[in-house]
Amino acid sequence: WSSDVCSSDLPNPFRPRTVLHFSLPTARDVELRVFDVAGRAVKTLARGPMGPGVHTLQWDATDDHGGRLASGVYFYRLTAGTDHAQRKMVIVD
Repeated sequence: WSSDVCSSDLPNPFRPRTVLHFSLPTARDVELRVFDVAGRAVKTLARGPMGPGVHTLQWDATDDHGGRLASGVYFYRLTAGTDHAQRKMVIVD
């Protein structure tokens, strides 16, 4: 992934909310999804065009249906144009 697309999760591990930050140097189509350790997509946090600058999204450890996810390791994957970033998050209850 390019250093132009930077992401982080605060805090990690977290309960029950975390904040994800990323920066875009130019307007891009963005997709930010959360996956479980088996690689299944459990939550889509963003999808669509976003302008340049710093973006902040909150996640409350729920899936796309509003159900609470179990404690454990999850990954988020940010795709912004041709750039990609993936990070690990840990939910603790």
